Amino acid sequence: MGQAAPSEPDQSVRGGTGYAAKPYTFQLASGADVVRVSVADLGGALYDVSTPGDSKAAPTVDVDKASVVARLRNTGKAGPSLVTVLLARDVRWHVRLTGGASDEAVDLTGATLGGDVELSAGTSRAEVTLPAAAGTQKVALSGGASLLEVRLGGSAPVRVAARDGAGDVRIDGQPQAGVAGGFVYAAPGWETAKDRFDIDAAEGVSSLTVTHG
Repeated sequence: MGQAAPSEPDQSVRGGTGYAAKPYTFQLASGADVVRVSVADLGGALYDVSTPGDSKAAPTVDVDKASVVARLRNTGKAGPSLVTVLLARDVRWHVRLTGGASDEAVDLTGATLGGDVELSAGTSRAEVTLPAAAGTQKVALSGGASLLEVRLGGSAPVRVAARDGAGDVRIDGQPQAGVAGGFVYAAPGWETAKDRFDIDAAEGVSSLTVTHG
């Protein structure tokens, strides 16, 4: 029997060795089908961005001081643009997805200094997972979404805003009634807490779920 053709190796870019101990911003500036962002021990590298070998898109990365910007170039292939991003876990990241995707997931579990997430282009489905709060950790949605799920580590208080309203909002399992434009919920103690979460959906969202643990 003939053997199946071997799969093509991933198209990847890794770099940023010798990075400074300071906050960094990572931006994915191009649209994609699916985006997955997480943190890891990269053995001294700051970032690793990849797509499958048969993907229609391949990553390029530019670094300017504390800013890491990834874009996608056309490869002429037919495979989907599934973008996998690994970021150094010992950096506080501000992750910005500005190009949009049908499915987005940002998981900063394991980030020792915490981080923030900004979704500024439309998406059908987005999941964000944050570690226990270190200072004020923010999730900002300014591009609209059908579904946004936010999972929070630890027990720090949370503020949730749905400034353009929402079809359904649930906070730690509790449905919120009458979610019209301008809705804001703040847990007791949020205003004075040193460590806290701030979830701000500036654009419309059909379903917004926020849970601890």
